[in-house]
Formats: sequence, C-alpha cells, structure tokens
Amino acid sequence: MPDSIEFLDDKELREEYDFWLQQIANYFKNNDQCFQIEGYSTRAENNQDNQLALLRAQKIQNLMAIDFPQIKQKSIAVGKALSQRKKSAVSEIIDTINRRVEIVVVACSPI
Repeated sequence: MPDSIEFLDDKELREEYDFWLQQIANYFKNNDQCFQIEGYSTRAENNQDNQLALLRAQKIQNLMAIDFPQIKQKSIAVGKALSQRKKSAVSEIIDTINRRVEIVVVACSPI
C-alpha cells in the first residue's frame, strides 16, 4: 500500500505472504548463507531519506523472525535509493512494483 509498510487487506494474499516468508526463513535458518532484505519505495510516496524503504525491509525481517529468531545474525535490512527503482511509462503499475522487498544472498562478512 502506498505510504505504508502494511500488506494489502486481502486475507488470501496475506496467507500467501505468511506462507512464503515462513519458507524463506526456514531455508536460511537451515543453511550457512546470509542475505540482505532490500526495501524499495516510489517517488510518488511521501518518502524522505529512504526511510519508508528501510521500514518495509525491517517489517519483513521482523515477520521472518517469528520462524527464525536468529535472523539478525544472518541478515541485514536496507532501504534502497529511489535511483534504484524500476522505471516505465506506465507509472501506476511500476509504482506498485516499486513498493516491494527483495531478498538477496550476500557474503556473511558484512553482516
């Protein structure tokens, strides 16, 4: 949702999010890989200093911590710069895509 860290108010979709976050948490809990949780936002959002992007990443990290309490030892949450957003002429669709969080495998040393 724009200007928010909340998921869409759709029960079925929320159940899908919960399922996949649990699967991703279990995957990383059971191996030696580390990961970065990257939050994004849009230019249209009331967003300063990528704070909303960071809050989105932290929300996902906190939700995954339910199944993986040691998550902060293997992950870092970051807000990505507006310059790294996807661009297109169809702004409403791209704005939706840019309100996202990505999981990226990274070396464990900086975490």
